[in-house]
Amino acid sequence: MTHKLLGRRMDAGNVADERTVELVEWLNNNTSTDQGRIMLQHLQGEEDESVANTFYLGLLPAIDHYIEGEFLGAPRFEVPMKQSRSTRFSHDEMFGETLKEMSREEFEYKLDLYNVKWIVAIGNTANAYFDEYPDLLIVKKQIDTARIYEVTARNTEGYFLRGKGNIKADINRIELTNLVGDDIVIKYH
Repeated sequence: MTHKLLGRRMDAGNVADERTVELVEWLNNNTSTDQGRIMLQHLQGEEDESVANTFYLGLLPAIDHYIEGEFLGAPRFEVPMKQSRSTRFSHDEMFGETLKEMSREEFEYKLDLYNVKWIVAIGNTANAYFDEYPDLLIVKKQIDTARIYEVTARNTEGYFLRGKGNIKADINRIELTNLVGDDIVIKYH
């Protein structure tokens, strides 16, 4: 399967833009599937998509070839995304609601419900909303206009409410390995 990036064809393993390489390297070195999901913004409806078209949108359909993890957010089905209407993130909408209309309590609840640990946002609308909550979301990396936020205020770390281990999920399947503890309780939506 090939994808278009910078007007070139891109196969898995061929990253064409320095910013894409930087984004992929940062996510690979600083995120962990055991801590939570990565929510990715799709700029559907954003006024200026030039930055995204250059290095970001071409990555979305093939992101599972470059980064290990679970992803939420793109408004249309992309192969590695495990999502529904309630987990979309585009332009000024997240979790099925307009950002400016979502209360902080609802926003925190949804981040926790879906185990979101990192958010990759490119659009100015989303970045402006997220910047209102510096105690909840910390900018960990900025690449051009893309910002990678870490969610700091969560009720749990990752998917384990009790015990520890590794989790790997696919459609209709959750696999737990390296379990530690007498009782294992996971939270997985």
